Amino acid sequence: MEHDEASEVSTASTSGSNHPQLISRVSKPYWKPSLMRLIKLNSAEWPYALIGSIGAILAGWKTPLAALGMGDILVSFYSFRDSYIKLQVRKICLLFTGAIPVTIIVFLMQNYFFEVMGERLTIRVREKMLSCKVVSAMTCTVFSLLHAMMISGLYDPPRVNFFLKCFMQGLL
Repeated sequence: MEHDEASEVSTASTSGSNHPQLISRVSKPYWKPSLMRLIKLNSAEWPYALIGSIGAILAGWKTPLAALGMGDILVSFYSFRDSYIKLQVRKICLLFTGAIPVTIIVFLMQNYFFEVMGERLTIRVREKMLSCKVVSAMTCTVFSLLHAMMISGLYDPPRVNFFLKCFMQGLL
């Protein structure tokens, strides 16, 4: 058997049978996708991603700052003056209380904008997939109608040309 570039026969057997398995290797020219093209495809979601990323960065600062505050309270407990301990604990408690609304806003900002970005991207991908599916279904329908016309003897070249012209213009 000659070596063909489009397909190659493999002698690997499946489930104990002795039948050769045909492995198709189609050598289609393809272009390598670039990062800039991917960024341009998602340009509609970039503002949401940017604001969500800012929220994620700010949310990431919460834990280390809380650890520093707790450490400061522990350090103040080694003081021998009760007034200094009370002042430090009061100061850190006020900072933690003030951080509550900021933390809520930051987490809402992060989650909301990432969620909106994901929903918009999902809707765009689904719309593209559905449009391709609809075009494919319409094309199959048109070609099955043309095939039926050919079989039934109603194949009239001017009628078929008009039919195809209407299909290509989206009138059907």
